[in-house]
Amino acid sequence: MHLQDISARLIQTIGVGICLVEAKTGLIVSQNDTFGMWIANAIVGEHLDIDLPLSLEELTRGRPTEVRTKVKRRTLVIELRAHEAEYQGARLFVIEGQNISRLRETEAMIDSYSDMVDRRTRELEREKTQVEKLLLNIMPRSVYEEYMTFGSVAPRLFEPVSVLMLDFVGFTQMAAAADPNVTVAELNEIFTAFDRISELHGCERIKTVGDCYMAVTGLPH
Repeated sequence: MHLQDISARLIQTIGVGICLVEAKTGLIVSQNDTFGMWIANAIVGEHLDIDLPLSLEELTRGRPTEVRTKVKRRTLVIELRAHEAEYQGARLFVIEGQNISRLRETEAMIDSYSDMVDRRTRELEREKTQVEKLLLNIMPRSVYEEYMTFGSVAPRLFEPVSVLMLDFVGFTQMAAAADPNVTVAELNEIFTAFDRISELHGCERIKTVGDCYMAVTGLPH
């Protein structure tokens, strides 16, 4: 077997598409089966008609470009490179095609996963902010920071501290007999008044549960 025959067979069997195009006319001089299968839709008669963002001459001087083609209902992404050559005085374009479909699919999967991670990270940050606001609403920042750092809070003794707890006498019977809207409105009015008194005397309301009002004073924070 001659060397030329070996070279021709190698060109036909390799996984790279090879096509020789006459620069002046666009006539296909030669192509291997791989290129013909990938770019079959771009071959009109014996001429190459690829919808490229660059002309073949520009392609020989710049970076490779990509074209999408369909082979058996599957869309392939083919990266094309071109360079000039001369054979028997004729100027040719040598076009090489590489199937980079799997590479682009992998990149798309990575981008999708990265977007998902970014979305989840933003969601976690929002949840963390909401939890922080909730905890800071019920405890001092120093206590919150200690809890977040060590997972527990050491007890402290403060003197003198006064705790106020009040409860309405006969509230259960009143709530059962009165209109709920009236009861809630009266509680809101009374507790609001207690809040104003607490603020005037440096007290801090701890909680209200039903008709129970709890406040504390004498704590440094």
